[in-house]
Amino acid sequence: VVNLYDKEPRVRFSISIEEPLPAVHVDRDELRRAMINVIRNGVQAMNDEGLIEIRAAASGAGIAVEIQDHGPGMTEEVRARAFEAGFTTKRGGSGIGLGLVKSTMDELGGTVTLASSPGGGTTVTLWIPTGPPAGSGERTDP
Repeated sequence: VVNLYDKEPRVRFSISIEEPLPAVHVDRDELRRAMINVIRNGVQAMNDEGLIEIRAAASGAGIAVEIQDHGPGMTEEVRARAFEAGFTTKRGGSGIGLGLVKSTMDELGGTVTLASSPGGGTTVTLWIPTGPPAGSGERTDP
């Protein structure tokens, strides 16, 4: 996903992956789309210039992927509505980005959380379970 934005000369990425990460059972394309939406929001929030930090580590029975931008951050009111369908603060925005991310993470059996404050940037954390999605019919052996 980073390769999609790596050509932007004013956007830099810092990636930290805590090895080894456990395997996850998810639709790779769905997870990729969710991450694209989060990174795109961060790049746009920083006006196409700045640092995006991506960290991944084992977390409980899953993996936590944190994507942090160093943009202007969000007010509490905006943060509370960020996952609402149709809500946007961007001129010409559709308001489906973070709503789609939440829907995708729900489908994958994971979660998405948002931490932000005015002037402090925004961190989106995607938590992806290591087991098969609920209702998949797959057997899990200890």
